Amino acid sequence: LFRDPAKKKELAPMQYRFLNFGTKSIPGSLAFFLSSLGSSILLGKFYYSRGHWMKSLDFETFARVSLIACAFATFAEAVSPPGKDNLLVPLAVMVVCHYFESSGTAGLMTSCW
Repeated sequence: LFRDPAKKKELAPMQYRFLNFGTKSIPGSLAFFLSSLGSSILLGKFYYSRGHWMKSLDFETFARVSLIACAFATFAEAVSPPGKDNLLVPLAVMVVCHYFESSGTAGLMTSCW
């Protein structure tokens, strides 16, 4: 729990637990989501600005797929047992990328592999 050091009282119960897999915090999960989304968008913008971008994939579609992939990665991190998130997070992103690539929504998303 987060505490106010001056008053020594609990500010809010901002933690959660999925089954018996350990305690996670809402600010930590939010930070994970925002940092993964921000870094994927920044990297996509970098590639887009340098011309290393496939003409069949517009940036708006990439941003939507990134949002969904980051949401799945955050969910995988939230429900993963301790020490298993390093396996489950990339796996969740690969599943999302494979789905969008195979459905034709976002071609060439197999670069996630």
